[in-house]
Amino acid sequence: MTSAPTQDATALTHHIQTRHHARHSVQLPMRAGMVEPAGRADA
Repeated sequence: MTSAPTQDATALTHHIQTRHHARHSVQLPMRAGMVEPAGRADA
């Protein structure tokens, strides 16, 4: 795992987008299946 480039804001933003957003996009379908549907607020 490479460390985040902390001295360059553009490089840091790119690092966050490519590493973290991609990982969470992959995890989203699995995590969505773990959530119980919320009840209706007016029920």
